[in-house]
Amino acid sequence: MNLTSKRNIILSCVFLTSSFLGACQSAALFLPPTPEPTLTQIPSVTAKPLSTMTATPQPTITNTSTVTATATVGKQGWCSPGSDFPENYLIIGYLPEYRKLEPTWGNCLTDVIFFSLQPLPDGKLDTSRLKPDVLKSLLDVKEHYGIRIHISLGGYKRSDNFAPMATDAKARRAFVKNLTDFCVENNIDGVDFDWEFPSDVAESSSYIALLKETRAAFNPYGKLVSVALYPFPDLNVEPYNVADRIHIMSYDRGARHSTLEQAINDVEFFVSAGIPKDKIFLGVPFYGRTMSGPSNSFAYFEIVENYYPLPETNEVNNIFFNGRNLIRQKACYARDAGIGGVMIWELGQDSLSGFSLLRALYNGARDGCENLFP
Repeated sequence: MNLTSKRNIILSCVFLTSSFLGACQSAALFLPPTPEPTLTQIPSVTAKPLSTMTATPQPTITNTSTVTATATVGKQGWCSPGSDFPENYLIIGYLPEYRKLEPTWGNCLTDVIFFSLQPLPDGKLDTSRLKPDVLKSLLDVKEHYGIRIHISLGGYKRSDNFAPMATDAKARRAFVKNLTDFCVENNIDGVDFDWEFPSDVAESSSYIALLKETRAAFNPYGKLVSVALYPFPDLNVEPYNVADRIHIMSYDRGARHSTLEQAINDVEFFVSAGIPKDKIFLGVPFYGRTMSGPSNSFAYFEIVENYYPLPETNEVNNIFFNGRNLIRQKACYARDAGIGGVMIWELGQDSLSGFSLLRALYNGARDGCENLFP
């Protein structure tokens, strides 16, 4: 069977699936309609050629529109549980404030990280991006599916206030208290630190102190501290072992920006530095990047809507992305390597159709990779 025939068969299946969504979806959704978060303007990205490990990674801000393609949601949600799902395997997904929460993701995930809040220089916490209706929707999904909800702190162009806060012991103590109080009062399960990036030894030391003090404050409440790290070659990894989890940003690396080989190298980099495997989470991208010319990024759902890629396809029209087979292979690698699981940047870029990467990832973790799509 040639490539065109395979593609036509896939398109027919997707459109047939979409046609009976209405009948299935009304019986499938257990939660009331989720309020759409208030959209905030996100910063534009200046296009730059990507280099390899030595360059500061560029942000991945893609089209913020929601996906119109849909697929049948089963009675148990977007993913079908199975007895073979690894007991301690975690699937963690970031959800920026400019995306819409899809409640039925809940049974594919163990954790959702809302992106993002910001520290202020005096130790206060800027929670303005987390609107009350969005928080309620997140907590509804937590209650229905039994997942954990975290908040992210910082991120690209949102990290300027880390240095003045963290390097001032008084402000740092105030911040830890304010952060702890906020999480306890709002039933938040943990925080994910994403300082991009400490610029010198003093700031790096202050970052470690901030992680230590936050974890000490969180421990009595059973809350978690994670940290997102880009594996720069000169990164001193060992001090970050103080966190409960380490999320490896294994993307934005050269022309083919997130290969399986790179993922394996990144995990081994942290393992060789002495980080326990169960603390390590492999980051996977739900977006593509141009391989040459100006650096542009595309949400996976945009790639689907324009190219309808086959499961084994990772490149279209000068764009490299992680297709369904590659995402599944990474999920299998994380399982077989014995690490904690995978982290997704980010959920709102997936396709809500039979092309879904989240579903492929879940199935890989559950069923393995012996029977990949042809």
